[in-house]
Amino acid sequence: MADLFLWIPGIRKAFPAISNLTLKATEEFNREVLDDPRVRYLSIPASSPFWSCCPLLWPTWLILQIHSGANDGQVSLESAKWGEVLFEKRADHVHLIGMRYGLNCLQRESHLDIYGRITEELSKRGF
Repeated sequence: MADLFLWIPGIRKAFPAISNLTLKATEEFNREVLDDPRVRYLSIPASSPFWSCCPLLWPTWLILQIHSGANDGQVSLESAKWGEVLFEKRADHVHLIGMRYGLNCLQRESHLDIYGRITEELSKRGF
């Protein structure tokens, strides 16, 4: 997404750190910063169909859908996968972090249910 936002005039000046989130920058970071063998890397990638995505995310969801396919309105599903995938979730980015703003009544599951599932999955893995 950062690669696409860099096309907006003035974005680098307003948000200089956005360059750190480009595909090139993240690939360089991943080459230079190696995984620590003492750390277990886990992820929970998510995606949401357009109709159940928070309306605030519709513009970015559409851009990501065209550019990268399935996404949560902020991050593509494939980009969110790293380390061991605990499980894939059908949810948008706003729902995952519990900031629904009352805008999406189609997501009935609470973000607390998601965190409960995370806790269960971590427990199964000995955490």
